[in-house]
Amino acid sequence: MAEGTSTPTFIDTNRQSLKSRSHFANWTGRTRRFTPYTKTPKSRKSVQQASRHGDKEQGIPLKRFVNKTWYVYQVTPLYQFLQDAGSLKRYSRHLSSHLQSEAQKGHGFETGESLGARALFQKVPGLDDIEGNSEGIEITVTSLQNNVGNTGSPRVILTAVLSSFGTKDLTDFDVLSKDFKRFPVLLVKGLVTPLRRTIAWLESQFDCRIRRMSFNPVHLSWMVAMWTGINNGPLSKPVELKYSVPPTIKSLSYITMTIQQEDAAKLWKCIHKGGIEDGVLSEEVADYRQALESHFFVHFKIQLSAMTLKRIGTPLACVGNEGRLKILMSSGVRTVLYHLTEVVLENAGHIA
Repeated sequence: MAEGTSTPTFIDTNRQSLKSRSHFANWTGRTRRFTPYTKTPKSRKSVQQASRHGDKEQGIPLKRFVNKTWYVYQVTPLYQFLQDAGSLKRYSRHLSSHLQSEAQKGHGFETGESLGARALFQKVPGLDDIEGNSEGIEITVTSLQNNVGNTGSPRVILTAVLSSFGTKDLTDFDVLSKDFKRFPVLLVKGLVTPLRRTIAWLESQFDCRIRRMSFNPVHLSWMVAMWTGINNGPLSKPVELKYSVPPTIKSLSYITMTIQQEDAAKLWKCIHKGGIEDGVLSEEVADYRQALESHFFVHFKIQLSAMTLKRIGTPLACVGNEGRLKILMSSGVRTVLYHLTEVVLENAGHIA
């Protein structure tokens, strides 16, 4: 038994666990059918290729994205969306009026009637392209609530970030008319009602469509492969893959495989052809997932390949199939946004 190998953990819905040790450093890669659910590229840029800025210089402002639960939405191009200060102030006034008008109709937010809802559009500091243009617009909605004992101070009820980070690098996609702006990724967190009304206003104002993004097992496989090797030092989270169990099995609903980041990174290095700055191939992603599932099968005799991958966790981020996202490192925010941009643009034709 080799020293320093991973201890996989099997967790069911009753929080039972089993542990074992194995050696996968000599794994050479066995082939199996890897069927994509949607059109996927043959390769993607690595973390280093996708990052165009020094994290040391711009990592601090992007901490606003870290350790918060976001939901990912995809957005079609916005018609006549402008980013100058005057336009952003105008959008703030118009959205504020829209939210207040909806509240006056007697439809408040989740807790009490909305009083004085205010929206603010502003550029995200630190999220700029190589020419210094902003690639992120943050929409913040605050409100006073008509509750007994309220001090009158506003509270944030919605935060939404429109991101176009990476679109200029992804040259395989159609060039837009000058009247359109592409902000394909929308990250949101907050109350459901103001979110729904804000989305409705954006769709009406800029003739776009916005819908929740879902990530299929192929999307999640790419993320776990590309982000496994990112090390956050002693704070690095282990690599996790959560699978849903077929409904014919009544005793449990999910199985989660957990592997220490160092061991998962060693396995990835055995599979990835080339250096850390080289692109990642779809065959490597398929082989990596197969290796992890085979590793699990050796110890528990459970075929994870017969189940559906629902959630992944890496030192960089945790992502769920329902579009839930939690970024764990400020230095990796651009990496995550770049990858989300690529996935959303590939999936753009699926917005109904």
